[in-house]
Amino acid sequence: MSSNLVFHRVRLGGLDFEASVLADGPALVVRGYEGRRYAGWAPLGVSHLRWFGSENPGWMAEPRGQGWHLVKYSQEVRAYLPGFGEEEVRRLREEFGLLTDAEPGRLDEAFYASRVWAALVRWAAAHPRLARRHAQGQAYLPG
Repeated sequence: MSSNLVFHRVRLGGLDFEASVLADGPALVVRGYEGRRYAGWAPLGVSHLRWFGSENPGWMAEPRGQGWHLVKYSQEVRAYLPGFGEEEVRRLREEFGLLTDAEPGRLDEAFYASRVWAALVRWAAAHPRLARRHAQGQAYLPG
């Protein structure tokens, strides 16, 4: 991915998290250790963090680990976050405007109140042509 499309980076719990502008809008890309292994991605504004126990609810096609996951909507698992505890979840929430599945609130409002939103605004000011081009395909964040 072109580095001029990445507008925010954070390393937590041994994983690298990059906020990037993709074809259908801002997304959170999760990479494994030292950024080498791709672990998943989810669009910002419609995704959140969800805890899954050892039970398999039946609607999941693939096995997953027990613990925190990045999910799109409410059930679409996008990345497993092995070893994440309360502190890592708190930091992800602050950085990327993610809510947990147990929290009330609108996901897009959480995004607009986050550090990643401020980073996206700075990125758009620094890359106005790219921002205009990618704004046309934005699918998940109102306005």
